Amino acid sequence: MKKILPLVWMLFILVELVINFLQYYFTPIDGDLVAIVLPADWYSQVLGDPTGLKTIQNGDLIGGAGRSMAHWTMYLYYHHVPQLLQYVVNPIESVYLASALFKMIAMVAFVTAFTLYNRVHTKTFGRVFLFTPILILPLIQYRGFYDVMRTVDQATTYVFFYLWPVALFMLFYYPIYRWVQAPKSERVSPTSCILLGLFAIYIALDGPLMPPLFILFGGAVILITWLRNPGLNGFFLLFKTRETILIAFTMIFSLYVYYLGTFNVESAPNADAPDLLARYKLLFQGIYILLTYMPGLSLLLIYTIILSFILNRHYKSMYAPFQKEHLILLAIVIVYIALLPLGGYRPYRPYIIRSDTSLPALAVLFFIFTQVNLLSMRFFNHDHKKYLTPILSIFLLVFFVRDLAIKKENQCEMKSMEMISNARHVDTVRLDNTCNFMSWEVQSNPYFTHFGSKMLQEWNITDHYQPYVQKKKE
Repeated sequence: MKKILPLVWMLFILVELVINFLQYYFTPIDGDLVAIVLPADWYSQVLGDPTGLKTIQNGDLIGGAGRSMAHWTMYLYYHHVPQLLQYVVNPIESVYLASALFKMIAMVAFVTAFTLYNRVHTKTFGRVFLFTPILILPLIQYRGFYDVMRTVDQATTYVFFYLWPVALFMLFYYPIYRWVQAPKSERVSPTSCILLGLFAIYIALDGPLMPPLFILFGGAVILITWLRNPGLNGFFLLFKTRETILIAFTMIFSLYVYYLGTFNVESAPNADAPDLLARYKLLFQGIYILLTYMPGLSLLLIYTIILSFILNRHYKSMYAPFQKEHLILLAIVIVYIALLPLGGYRPYRPYIIRSDTSLPALAVLFFIFTQVNLLSMRFFNHDHKKYLTPILSIFLLVFFVRDLAIKKENQCEMKSMEMISNARHVDTVRLDNTCNFMSWEVQSNPYFTHFGSKMLQEWNITDHYQPYVQKKKE
């Protein structure tokens, strides 16, 4: 049985990955992708000023300020990967395949980060390597509990701006985490510190959540380091330790990126936006919605709390160091959520917090969930363990079954692409309005469809510039 079990685990992981890939492939193109990738007029400036120095110097408000690496990553990816894939698939399929592949890459990076963190506390790498993905993959909801547990966003653009930088942030902090756990034996080499510093520059400019995450986690690590040797000597020692110097650099650079983000056109003052107190009220409503709209997040939270309580009650001495770590992470999450209203108000995010901005909190919950389960399997006696295995299996099965749906939502959009591709001697192709076409809504304005026409030509879906519009809805 012990020899067969790893094969069963690997089969489960393979099935999950295949289902995920199909779900990603059959997803339509979101309404922000073309404007960023082409780019449209309002996003071209950020590509020409990745550091933001010109933007600050001129005092201009531009689209994407403070997120230049996300824009550059999307630009480079969609200007090269679909064309490479066209050696094996047709141009239309290449675009959806490219999107699916990036979502898979981001998701695998995210899961790999959890596996590496859990590896720090165990010598049995094989078990952690297989079991961590088994715990995490069912929780990555693309259909079922998606609205309250959004990790891989259905909009590929949001994967570039949220999941991808969060996954990279977790991978960045892995050597730091090892050093915090064993400050003498797990030092980060000088060369690694330099490379990590360069990596941090990319990550900090790769999404709106990164500056506060670098500042909060960096501040926590520096505080923990100082508390191990408090006093004036310990304070000066921080300036002599290369790991803390690296962290301080990421925090200072993140403050710069945060300031640069104030030049984003979306950050412009809006007289109709709710005031700060009203935004905090909306935040509490948003938290309530996340916990009650669908049961997924609440179930995960309740399960994790109960298992943590059992570990603390019956295995207190063994769980104590992990509990301290979990409490620090929860404190960071609380501060992070409390800061969200200070980031302003977006009409498309009416309750301040949404399952994209809550992704760091969800990642922390995932981390604690995986860790308490691995600790339970390690510490529980036979009587406790005989209940844990079936309960955990049923729990994961609920999430797995809930997220099985594979909806071919891009078929209408693909047919529209074929129609435009096959058009000859037609001034403007008129598409029906049964589905959105590379947009958030039915688009009948030639100014906006102009960008889509240019993108289709770039992707070799059309061999000439072919205008199109959609019929207006009655």
